[in-house]
Amino acid sequence: MAPSEEEKAFCVLEFAKTNSVTSVQRHFRTRYVKNPPTRKSIYNWYKQFEGTGCLCKKKSTGRPQTSEETVQRIRETFQHSPKKSTIRASRELQIPQTTVWRVLRKRLIVKPYKLESQQAMKVGPPVLIGFTSVIPMMLKSEVKQGEKVLLVWGAGAAGSPGFEADMLKTLVEKLRDQVGDDGHVAVENASILEQSAHKTSSFDVVLTGWAPQPVGIHSQTLLAELARVLKPGGRLLIGQPVATSKGEGKLKTRRQLRTALTLSGFILPSHNEEEKDEEEMTEIEAHEACIRLSLPPQPLCLTRLTAQKPNYEIGSRQPLRLPGSKSKPEGPDPNAAAVWTLSASEMDDDNVELIDSNQLLDAADLDRPDPGSLKATGCGPGRTRACKNCTCGLAEGLEAKDGGIQGAAAPKSACGNCYLGDAFRCASCPYFGMPPFKPGEKVELSAMQLALDV
Repeated sequence: MAPSEEEKAFCVLEFAKTNSVTSVQRHFRTRYVKNPPTRKSIYNWYKQFEGTGCLCKKKSTGRPQTSEETVQRIRETFQHSPKKSTIRASRELQIPQTTVWRVLRKRLIVKPYKLESQQAMKVGPPVLIGFTSVIPMMLKSEVKQGEKVLLVWGAGAAGSPGFEADMLKTLVEKLRDQVGDDGHVAVENASILEQSAHKTSSFDVVLTGWAPQPVGIHSQTLLAELARVLKPGGRLLIGQPVATSKGEGKLKTRRQLRTALTLSGFILPSHNEEEKDEEEMTEIEAHEACIRLSLPPQPLCLTRLTAQKPNYEIGSRQPLRLPGSKSKPEGPDPNAAAVWTLSASEMDDDNVELIDSNQLLDAADLDRPDPGSLKATGCGPGRTRACKNCTCGLAEGLEAKDGGIQGAAAPKSACGNCYLGDAFRCASCPYFGMPPFKPGEKVELSAMQLALDV
């Protein structure tokens, strides 16, 4: 809050008495019970009183007024060239750019503008692409009497939902008239089709993308679910907006849509046999479709395809008959004789004679053979070295004669402390668990150490 004239006079008088700014601030705080003014303010007030004899606030000069001549020059410049920028005008007129901008906004009341081209969109009922002309022809050619039909629709536009509901109701009535009393027409939303209770192979025809509320983009999961509810040999009539050229967006081209249907298990006619049913959307139709599908504005085409489910169920198996392969009968040969098998009834039969296996052995079979007869050919008293993998007993005899395994050397100590005992031995010491011994002495366990504790 700015100080009053009384407070200024008090500060000037106190400074004249004490000649100390600190004393002035202390007396000011004691008298007015608030924070005193700064030292600089007190000095300025005192100097002003000495020079003028008054503490009144003088009127400031402020910003200098822009002359009428300068304003007229700026007006003529922008009347001659309205698209000129303020920076260029300041350079030509040798006037600061802020002054040019201030004159335009404050004195001349002129605002910058930017031309934009806009197209007025008429709000009306949603465009039903090909609904009135294509649906009646499709009903006569594709849907037959007594068939079960599934009509899949998507989320309608926000323009006039009542209009779309009436058109959907009209389409369902036409389908029911076409299939007759023996047929059946079911209506499902594409977003909840997977949660529906429709059984596998329960419909002859599936229509998707033909209703007034179009489905839009058919995902791979939705195509797999449509293949599940179709009967073997059933028909899928699909309509979907496609891109005119391959791009990076989520919208498929006609070729990519055919590939997605093939990967989902459908059969499509070849490109030569297929009647290309595709029409280019108008600018308004493409704009509404892009808004509904959250796509950037782009030219679109509406394509219609007819696919068929194979004449077998999903998960069916059939053995392959390769050329040159011999067919093997399934199961055992019925002409094979059942040998070495006895049933339980045959074991209990008194007519079955069983032979004791001990009666098949003679006295010569029970005699122990001579070890000399078991020696291999080539072994004899003249040999001083056993063969590899000796079986005649020569290797055992040489070991007993030499008192141990030939060429076996005592294990070498890595640390040199093995003979001191387990406290000085390594974890992998071969003498671990043995008593201490002298270097070079053969380790032997006494009979007491070999005896069991229990």
